[in-house]
Amino acid sequence: IQQVSDSSLVLRSAAYQIEMQRLLNRAAWDIEKTNVDIEYGQLNSIQKDNSITLSQSFAFPTVYSNQHKLAKASTKSSELGYSVTKAERISVVKSTYFQLAFYYSKLRQLRYQDSLFTSFSVAATRREQAGETNLLEKVSAESQSQEVRNFIRQTKADISIGERTLQYL
Repeated sequence: IQQVSDSSLVLRSAAYQIEMQRLLNRAAWDIEKTNVDIEYGQLNSIQKDNSITLSQSFAFPTVYSNQHKLAKASTKSSELGYSVTKAERISVVKSTYFQLAFYYSKLRQLRYQDSLFTSFSVAATRREQAGETNLLEKVSAESQSQEVRNFIRQTKADISIGERTLQYL
């Protein structure tokens, strides 16, 4: 489970989203810059005048507190999204792992069945050659043996898919 947290690109992305929201939290207090205007020349009379003007705009104080609350809520939302994403990812990994364990168990059972049907097929062939039974028993034994081998191939393919899925996750 720790490997899921460390290697999952989806979880890394969600963690970066939290970090980004925390950094944007600092920008919630967006006060405009101070403006400085300097005028020089003949403004009000024949003589040269100097004029310096400083201005600063402020929004109503509740605007800043609401911006800060919004930023905190966005950070909390990102943190909850990370928790949900992590729980989903862990759940999918566990499910895939247990499915893979099931396929390995199924493969062991199918191999055991294959050995039984192979022995049965050999015995049916000998009995048919000795004339103790007809061709139907031999064909039936070979058919069952082949069916189990097909199940084995399918289970191996399922195992391969499960392993790749687990590596991806």
